[in-house]
Formats: sequence, C-alpha cells, structure tokens
Amino acid sequence: PNNADPARNYVNAPLRRWDFTIPSFRIDHRINSANNLFWRTTVNEPDDVGPGQALTQAFKYDAVQSERHVQHTLGDTHVFTPAIVNEVNLGFVRMNRIRNSADSFQRDWVKELGIQGISTQPLTFGAPAITVAGFPQAGFSTNNAFFQWITQSAQVVDNLSIVSGKHTFKAGGTFQRKQLNSTQWGAPNGNYGFTGVYTTPPPVGTATRQAAIADTLLGFPATYAVQTTPYEQRLRYSNTALYFQDDWKASPNLTLNMGLRWEYFGKPYDMFDRIATFDLASGQQLLPGQNGTPRSLINPDRNNFGPRFGFAWRALGNDSLVVRGAYGLFYSPPIGNDFRSRGFQDPFAFLVTRVYRPASTTSPIPEFNATSPLDGANRQTNLTRAGVDRNLRDAYVQQWNLSIQKLMTTNTLLEVAYRGSKSTRLQTQLNYNEIFPNPPQPPDFRQIFPYPNLAAVNILESRAAANYHAFTTRLERRYSKGLTFLANYTFSKTLTDVDSSTVGVAIGAGAPGPNTIRNLKDNKGPAVFDRPHQLNLSAVYEPPIFKSGHKITRLLLGGWQIAPIWTAYVGAYLTPGNFNVQNTGSRPDVLRNPNLARSERTIDRWFDTEAIQNATPGRFGNAGKGIIQGSGVNNWDINFSKNFYINERHRVQFRAELFNAFNHAQFDD
Repeated sequence: PNNADPARNYVNAPLRRWDFTIPSFRIDHRINSANNLFWRTTVNEPDDVGPGQALTQAFKYDAVQSERHVQHTLGDTHVFTPAIVNEVNLGFVRMNRIRNSADSFQRDWVKELGIQGISTQPLTFGAPAITVAGFPQAGFSTNNAFFQWITQSAQVVDNLSIVSGKHTFKAGGTFQRKQLNSTQWGAPNGNYGFTGVYTTPPPVGTATRQAAIADTLLGFPATYAVQTTPYEQRLRYSNTALYFQDDWKASPNLTLNMGLRWEYFGKPYDMFDRIATFDLASGQQLLPGQNGTPRSLINPDRNNFGPRFGFAWRALGNDSLVVRGAYGLFYSPPIGNDFRSRGFQDPFAFLVTRVYRPASTTSPIPEFNATSPLDGANRQTNLTRAGVDRNLRDAYVQQWNLSIQKLMTTNTLLEVAYRGSKSTRLQTQLNYNEIFPNPPQPPDFRQIFPYPNLAAVNILESRAAANYHAFTTRLERRYSKGLTFLANYTFSKTLTDVDSSTVGVAIGAGAPGPNTIRNLKDNKGPAVFDRPHQLNLSAVYEPPIFKSGHKITRLLLGGWQIAPIWTAYVGAYLTPGNFNVQNTGSRPDVLRNPNLARSERTIDRWFDTEAIQNATPGRFGNAGKGIIQGSGVNNWDINFSKNFYINERHRVQFRAELFNAFNHAQFDD
C-alpha cells in the first residue's frame, strides 16, 4: 500500500473453486507359482472454476472447466525359470476436458455491446478480450479458450530378463497408439489490442499507457482477431521402441552396462486432413497430398538409435572408493500440441486477424474501429499461416557423467561428480514473415514483408541447441547416533538459443526470441532456468538428552526431533526488452553492467535502470540474452516435533512446522 506506483497498490485475488474426486482400485491375483497378475483403475474427475482476467470481481469472466480422466493397467509377471522372467503390461489412458465461459448460454456480450458483423452461438457466449498496452487484459481471456479435448493412449510394454553367468540380459519393447480429438475456438467474441499508436503525436515513437487509454476511448484498436467457427481435429499417430541391454560383471570390482535403444515417433495426421503446412519458396499453403506432401506433413524419422554405456569400479577392491561413469543418447519427440497449430489456421475455421500495418508508420490513420472491427476486412488478407519443416527431425540429448564416491566414515559418504549434456535439433517455431530489412530504416521506416498478404508465418523446425555442464558434490550421512543429513551443492552453466516451445515460455524469459530469425546465434546465452549456484541441505536430529532416566522425565522432556530443510540458489537470468518503441528489435541498448551490488538492490530498483535504454529506431539494441541476474531463493523450512511414547505400540506427537522460518523475502523473477 506504500508503493509510489498506484497500479501496484491494488491486488485482486478472486476465489478459485476446484473440486475433484479420484477413486482408484487395484486387484492382485496369484494364478500360480509362475504367474502374478494385477489390474489397476484410476478415475480422476476435477471440476475447476478459474477466475478470468478482470479489473474487479464484479466482472469475473470465469472459465468453467470439467474433466474426466480414466486409466486402466493390466500386468502379468511370468517366471519361466529362476533365471528367466518376463513382464508384460497393457495400458489405456483417456482424458476428456471441456472448457467454456461462465456466461455460456446466458449472456451475449457481443450483442449487448453493439459489435457489428460478428455471429455468436450460445456455447461460446463471453465478453470480448481487451488488452490496453501497459494494463492487464479484461474480458474473457483468450488463454481461456473454448474447447473440448479428448486425448487417448493405448500401449503394450514387454520386458524380458535373462540371467546367464556374469551377464544379465534385458530386452523388450513398447508400442503406443495415440489420438487427440480437439474442437476449439480461440477468440469467438473478438480480441482487441489498443497500443496508443493513433493518439501518440507524430512521428510515432514511444507510445505511452495514457495514449493506449486514449485509443481505447476513441475505439481505435491496433489489432483485432475473431474466430466464429471452431477448429476441429482428429489426430492419430503411433510410437514404437525396442531395446537390448547387457549388465556384465566383468570382475568382482568392475561392472559394465551396455545397451542400445531404437525408437520411432510417429507424426500426427488428421483423419479428415484438416492440417496444412506452408511452402516458403512459393508462398503457398500445402494440404496433405499436395506436391507430394505426406499426410502428416513430415517425412518419417526412423534412424533414432540411442547407445548407452556405463560402468562401476571399486577402485580399492572394496566399497570405500567407487568410481562410476555413463554415457547415453536419448531422443525426445515433439509433443502433440506442437502439431495442433498446423490445423489452427484458414481454411479450417472462419478466422479474421487484423494487424497494425498503416501506410505511414510515422503518422498512422485508423483503418477500422471497435464497433465495426470487420469493416473493410478481406478474409484472405493478414491471415496467419502455420507450417512445419518437411524434414523435421526428433530432438536428441547426449548425457554423460563421471562420479567418485568415498566413504569418509562407516556412515558418511562424500561424492564428487561432473555431469554434462548436449541437446541437438530442439524444436523452434519462428515467424518467417519477418520484415526486410529488419529493422526498418529511416526516414520512412518502410515495412517490407516477404508475404505481404499474410500476418505471421510460423514454421516448426528442429534447429535449436543447448548444452549443460555441472560440478556437483554430495555429503550424506546415514542415520546414526540421532543424526542423518544430506547436503549437496551444484555449480553449473546451461546455454541455449531457445527458451520456449509452442506451449509456453519459461518463467523469467524476458524479451523472448532473437532479434531476427536470420541470426539465431544472437539469442544464445544462459537459459532462463539456469541456476549456476544451488545448495540444498536436509537433516533430522534427535538430541540425546533425556533419553534415559526417570520415566516421567523421558516422557516430558525427551523424544524431541529437529528437521531443517535449507534451499538456496541464485536468481534466473533475465533479458531486458525495449518498451513501447517501434522499428527496432526486442532488445534495448546496454550502457554498462546493469547488475547492482547486493547492498544496493531494492524491490523497486533491483538492477541499474539507467544502464539500459531503448534502442533507437532503425537498428537493433546491443543487449545480450540473460544479462540481468534475478533475486534467487534463500529458504529455511524447519520442523520441530515431540514424541510422547505411551508404550511400544502407541505414541502421541506434537509438531510445529515453520515455513520460510527466517522470513527471507522470496521475489518472483
């Protein structure tokens, strides 16, 4: 309440209702000495009423979501001989999720507000989404889209284990059949964006929040989108994997692990071919089957072989010093959501997207207004296109580690380790309808688009990378003489040129993405989830006092237990961004190191704000990725408990739990 910025003195925390039931049961049946059978079923039925975006609780714009999830598993373990065992599992999972507005079937906001040219239906009734630059979104948020998802997966898994002399052989495989049925609207009641470009005095430079409000009062949006018919998808695909592994005890002090895994991740196709890609060379949308386009839009990737190797060596011939190492290559397929956007485009639904592209960027004139947002709109103009690289490859990660474990005492273990990984062919989704030159050049700052009749042209590709290197230490004590503890410290670095996927951006991402798709290396830097220093400590201590003596003394004063948990790590790497400036990239200029000394940091000035300024129109700023260090965490949770032992079988416990016991401020990066 004492902040100088009035907007930060008002916080709305509306109630959220979440009801759920999770019945579950399991049956185990021993058929005979060689066969054990089990069946497990779980049903999850959450109902969620989530508050939407609103300035007051008088207009909540709640999203109503109901779900029903079912999981069945049938498993059999068959012992052929003491040395040969086979396990087979059949699994089935089905998720049904429905989301709509609290105003569905009740209140037609579009009609009440007098918005012309938009047809509505009772299921998708809701308030239009309105975003005024510098303020939270009002109306029924486009994040709370109307939809019904039915996701289903059936799988068979088989694992065979054979022990032969010094070898333990394992082989098996899995087959999955997946489907995703989706019926979804993005913004059936309209999505307005007001930026202030029309009421900012010419030449337009940095628009203000006040100008954005003025544009709103005049009813001149800079952007508008509406979708009056749903996207309907019926995606199907299959995954297959096979593996072989040999655990070989080469000597009493050396064990080797060797294996190979092959995986094929099918790419989703739509049963009714309601997906499309985009040919960058011709500028044309391609449907399944056109010009040799596969039904899934992507050529199969069938060479996913992942070797694995590991060893454990007792260097001194006993357990006092053990050296371990491993290497493995692991494939990571794109998730289903990465492909759904290939069907979230024209012609698979009626969608109009209008964006700010005036004839003059220095003195723009409105082309449409809030009451009649479709006046003069050509549905074939400014449409968003989504595509996928026909040769999209599955991402893979190489992981390796080397550790040394030393028994310091009978109950205390010290471990020192190096761990690393290299991620290759990570998925990116970049907009290829990028202006050229980028940024636009003075004096007229003309915007030249490769595809002038389209808005964004987002292409899913596998062109990003990342790497991770870490030094870790661990000190562990097994319970002895009333004390057990585990302490570990990690010093690491994670570098990447991508921090987002099609399903969201990681916390702390700041200005997302590179300045230009023509130079992804410009976006290489610390990952937003990188924490170069991290320390964790947990312990349980039972003071030895009053463990002996008179029974009353032991009962009243003995039996205490203290269990602290300490977590400390440095903050996220944050990336600054330009604010309300046009004709430049996403990054500002940095005049000097923006990080302040710890003693100078405050909640209102965590970094040197004078060290960063907007880039001037016509060029990119020089700020790098992840140049500002966030606040980090220093948190102690402590548990005090007292056990009153009545007899050997019964006790009464008093417990006090302190979360963030020392009241350290934990700021959100």
